[in-house]
Amino acid sequence: LGWWGVGGGGSMLDGGGHLDVGGRRARARVYASCSLALCGGLAGCVLGAQGALAVAFFSVLFSAMLAAVGFSVREWWRGRSGGEGATEAAGAAGEATPLLQSSAESNVKAPPRQASRLWHLDDVKVSLTSIVVMHHVGCAFAEGGFYVTVGNYETSLSKFSRATAALDQSYFMALFFFLAGIFTPGALCRGGTWRYLQRRCMRLLVPTYLYLYAIGPVTGVICCAIVRKKYSYQALDVGPLWFAAWLVCFSMAYAAAQAAAQRASRIAAGSAGASSGGGEVAVAVTETAMAPADGSAAPPLVAHPPSLWALVRVTVLCVVCTVGIEIGYVPSAGGGSFLGMPMTIGALPYDIAAFWLGCAVGRHKEDGWLEAFESYGRQPAVWLCGLVAFGVVVAEGVAAPPLYARQSWYWGILEMMMTGVWALCFSLAVLALSRRWMGHRPPGPWRKAAAQAAFGVYVFHPPIVMLLLWAYVRVLERFGDVILKFDPSTYRSSTPVGSEWRLWAGWAAICVASQVVLWPMAWAIRTYVPGAKCVL
Repeated sequence: LGWWGVGGGGSMLDGGGHLDVGGRRARARVYASCSLALCGGLAGCVLGAQGALAVAFFSVLFSAMLAAVGFSVREWWRGRSGGEGATEAAGAAGEATPLLQSSAESNVKAPPRQASRLWHLDDVKVSLTSIVVMHHVGCAFAEGGFYVTVGNYETSLSKFSRATAALDQSYFMALFFFLAGIFTPGALCRGGTWRYLQRRCMRLLVPTYLYLYAIGPVTGVICCAIVRKKYSYQALDVGPLWFAAWLVCFSMAYAAAQAAAQRASRIAAGSAGASSGGGEVAVAVTETAMAPADGSAAPPLVAHPPSLWALVRVTVLCVVCTVGIEIGYVPSAGGGSFLGMPMTIGALPYDIAAFWLGCAVGRHKEDGWLEAFESYGRQPAVWLCGLVAFGVVVAEGVAAPPLYARQSWYWGILEMMMTGVWALCFSLAVLALSRRWMGHRPPGPWRKAAAQAAFGVYVFHPPIVMLLLWAYVRVLERFGDVILKFDPSTYRSSTPVGSEWRLWAGWAAICVASQVVLWPMAWAIRTYVPGAKCVL
């Protein structure tokens, strides 16, 4: 991605604005190794080893979660016991891996914690969470892709669901990864490598395995009650918590890359100091070489944000990778997922690029990168291209029969191109509008509560949506004189329900009821359940 004109992950400046000697190559080696491992995993799934890879993948993450929980319990117990041992342990934990403060860079301080939180980004997160819930409700009505589907035949709601699903899938999970990436560098600098990874594993993997062994089975029982089938446990079904598992992997890759870059910088600084007779002499020579000829102080080094065309080039790269995955991986692997991640429009390539760009923005927030991204969202060209892409994707969704069902490869490529344009334009516009409308307003209690409950809503929404769907099916069968029959393998029902307004009424009722139930429930769980604040 650095070769495509976007700095940050491979920038020549470190997090403090200093020259990053040797760090770019070290980061490139780590990212190249991760890319090869990813390609090897995709190839293994194509060759039929997806089950073994999934077991290995979640086993490694389970080990990381156990280690993080063990260290957290150990720290809690020492803090509870008190004494000098706890103080020494806390000090050692805080300085276990001084990511930015090494012997050669002892004068470089980690960026201080910002006094004011970026609440408009929390508002974006809350909005995306609500969209995810409504997206899955739409999948439960005619579109498919969720646990149970009713009305699996051509209706006006199915056309609406196809269009909104394509629009949502192109941007919302990538925007989640972008927001997570923005706060990753600051968290890594404040806590150090190991403490950062410990907190990431606690926050993300505990809900993942809670879903795997508790929330997921409860959702499965409700689904079996809807389709009138005996329940059987489905192994390695993390549902929407694939996002948390993959975010842990991305965070590990970023932490490893930064650690490798810091090590390379220390080695380069040590070599320069030895060749010039000491580290202080090397620093003095560097500062003298960078100072202007008139003797004034050297201007601070500033990493300029990527241009809009650089973001367009990254989007083109993501589109090309998505086309390759849709052609080469999905048919060959016999499924539309890879280690839990749905391989759909706006999936793996977009998620990787979005997280990487978010980390770049987080590393250079002081240089105005976030403001630059938001300024791109106010440009008329971005809005015009987004509206054109929106029209094309909606037209494709409402076409009857669907264009992708006509077995025409050029329609599929057109859809992937337009969803890529829509993802870029809409994401930039969301950032710009959130800054304009909510960026300067002080957060009230409702905004704070919603921001705190957002992850809990994401974790707990599948069983709530399925429970509401169960109630809808029972009401429909009781008062609508309809007996729905479901395919036992796909959990989809093609039984006509009568008038289409019944589907629309069910969809609208579940959309509203799920939001009304989930947000207070998630906030209450996080507030009143002991230990919930550590993982939600």
